[in-house]
Amino acid sequence: MSDLSKSSNDLLPGIFLGVLLVCMPALTAFAGEAPSEDFRATGEFHIEGDGITKLTLESEQGQHSQFRAPGAVITMPAGKYRLYEVGLEGGYTCWPHLVPKEQWITVAPGRVTTLKVGAPLRQVVQVERRARSMILNYELRGRGGERYAPDSTAEPPTFVVYKGERKVASGDFEYG
Repeated sequence: MSDLSKSSNDLLPGIFLGVLLVCMPALTAFAGEAPSEDFRATGEFHIEGDGITKLTLESEQGQHSQFRAPGAVITMPAGKYRLYEVGLEGGYTCWPHLVPKEQWITVAPGRVTTLKVGAPLRQVVQVERRARSMILNYELRGRGGERYAPDSTAEPPTFVVYKGERKVASGDFEYG
């Protein structure tokens, strides 16, 4: 082989690498791999509530974003989200089946959205009378109206009913 052919063969890898580096940005954009403006647009959730140990949000596309002990502000890509699961100090959880599926929260680019969730908790008892019986339905509600259940059902909530100063009934709530 001549010296000319050796030197041209030695140049081929360098030429190929140069062409690849020059064309790569165009190829990446053409393949759709470059992030779009919509993807980079973010907004903020300002959390009004306390005692949150875990917060999971679900996007309209069904993707979950989980935060352990979130602070007062969460930055998210613009879009629609709903509560999926919330864990609280003391062993209470708002499970996915307790969250209304139709309550979507919109995060707009550059905007602040308030998310009310967590403590303080309210105990809500609904009373229904059926003949000589009273049906009591108990719920533990969070700051945004979300329902919580204890992580352990070993000790169900109890109740006492008084008529004036006289105790007329007492018992335990049943789960389910």
